[in-house]
Amino acid sequence: MCPPEPFGTTQSPDRGLYVCSQHTKYDPADDRIRKPITGERNNGVDIKHQAHNTAGLILPLLTGLFIYLTCGTRTYLSDAFSRINVPHIDYPEVLINYGCDALWGFALFHGLSLLEEPKNNNIKVLIKAAVLIITLESVQLFEFIPGTFDPIDILTETTAVFTAMLITTIPGRLFQNEKRT
Repeated sequence: MCPPEPFGTTQSPDRGLYVCSQHTKYDPADDRIRKPITGERNNGVDIKHQAHNTAGLILPLLTGLFIYLTCGTRTYLSDAFSRINVPHIDYPEVLINYGCDALWGFALFHGLSLLEEPKNNNIKVLIKAAVLIITLESVQLFEFIPGTFDPIDILTETTAVFTAMLITTIPGRLFQNEKRT
């Protein structure tokens, strides 16, 4: 429990509560512990959930963009950025063909997770992502949009979505179990 005086604490901007070194809020008037700072909710959304999913969305997309721009093969992205003199990097063929798809699937899970409530909706997000992946690949089969249909792309992207779900779910559950003991 935090000391009643502000020693080792900083005053929180909301209602004069103090934040102590134990990352809890308490009101010096009644000395009751308040909710933890970590994972605070902002308008009903868990801040950690938002930060994790935003990073899980942006970092893979930027990495995939970098690979596409520097791989040297003609892609829609490299054509769009052809005015910029981008260095050529020789990547393994599997990374060019499936690595960027895996990064896209990983980012897709986190992007869809941002649209959902943070509690227990990973299966729902997994199903939505799988449907979207199959739909987008199938559209390439019928040549509505340019691209080459590849069933391995569906497997790669779905595996990446499932991996993103596991990476999100397992540490969260381990952390909850540690808090209970």
